[in-house]
Amino acid sequence: MTTPTRENIQKAAYAAVGAPVAAVKSLYERMSDLRDIVRSSRQELGDDLTQELASWVDQGEEVIEQTMSRLRSRVVGVGLPDADLTRINGVGPSYAERLQTAGVESIADFVSGTSSSRSITKLAEISGVSAGTIASWREQAELTRVDGVGGSYQTLLRRAGVWTVQELSVEDPEALTRRLGEIDAPDAPDQTPSIYQVRHWVHSANVLLGG
Repeated sequence: MTTPTRENIQKAAYAAVGAPVAAVKSLYERMSDLRDIVRSSRQELGDDLTQELASWVDQGEEVIEQTMSRLRSRVVGVGLPDADLTRINGVGPSYAERLQTAGVESIADFVSGTSSSRSITKLAEISGVSAGTIASWREQAELTRVDGVGGSYQTLLRRAGVWTVQELSVEDPEALTRRLGEIDAPDAPDQTPSIYQVRHWVHSANVLLGG
């Protein structure tokens, strides 16, 4: 398959799932808000009703996680890295082994399995890695989905203040290219990304978010 053809397939696949993923994330945020309301209204609602509503929220979050997993799986093989957890900055071989022991075999597994604070906590308990560390990895794992952003470029982007796909999507390519070119660090890549690369990253980030 030629590179242009593969890129077209990637863009089409991401466009197909970008909006649904954004919608599901929004739904999850609403479920989280409902959980907070239930907790704050415990005395007024009574224990029985509180437990019933909390159980309903749990079931809703589980459905959302399953939906996210299915949506993510639609792009595996056409752009979402499906292997090598060590591509996530900070995940070395030992941490990758812990995640694999917990049932997370790939970056695709990691992204779909950390879609909520509840799932992050669950993975932390199983793997022995702190929830804060997993949440940080989650942000970095999202950046690996941007076409062309490898490990060294992820580090460079973080030094420029860009940690997530959302942050990258709203960057001005020209301004970001200048900031990246001004960074002087031992772990910086040998070649500063060009304006064309950065424009592509910003475009890819927007496609991922359904923009």
